[in-house]
Amino acid sequence: LLDDITIIGFPEKGGTTVTVNSGMVEGKDVLANWIKTDARMIRGNSGGAAVNSEGKLVGIPTKVVTDSQPIDRNGDGFPDENREFGRVGFLRPSHLVASMLSKLDEQALNPPDKQAAVGVMPSAPVVTVRGVVRSSTDGKPLAGVLIGLLPAGSVEVKETNLLTWGGTNPDGEFVLNKPVPPGRYTVKAKALGYEGYTREIEIKKESGSIIIELISTGKR
Repeated sequence: LLDDITIIGFPEKGGTTVTVNSGMVEGKDVLANWIKTDARMIRGNSGGAAVNSEGKLVGIPTKVVTDSQPIDRNGDGFPDENREFGRVGFLRPSHLVASMLSKLDEQALNPPDKQAAVGVMPSAPVVTVRGVVRSSTDGKPLAGVLIGLLPAGSVEVKETNLLTWGGTNPDGEFVLNKPVPPGRYTVKAKALGYEGYTREIEIKKESGSIIIELISTGKR
């Protein structure tokens, strides 16, 4: 632990030249095959290299877990912002990468007929929830509407049951911040000057955009 490492890669925000930054090994998860580091890793670092002070490969930057919490400032159940408290970078150990490359070589020579033949299980499907909010009076898109997705049958919005959320852009369009598995959910929406909106919906893998129409209260 606390070994110095250097992250080398081409992250999106680093332009077309190589970007290098340093940090330390903060821990190892032997069972799950992860090395944890405080070195700065951003989008695009995945697939790069993490080397030690001797220039030897330690691992491959793979993911970053952010410790962020939704902050509800006005007590309405909908987060007003996400506050970030820190990040941990995760590397796949070099010995595991070598083993994976060896398996790829074997598969290239002896391609399996099915994924199950090499022990690869398909990941569970998830759906990105998107849609549009408009006025029920004139059909115009509504900006600044808060939308939340809750377990089916939920009555109130709470931090403990808010599965994913988002807000509408000037065109009334929204994309919720986390994908969810297919199933039944309760969708809620709120906007200043409009009645609260609650509806049970079925999210399917091939679901299109959700259409939400809000009724004006006549007060702005």
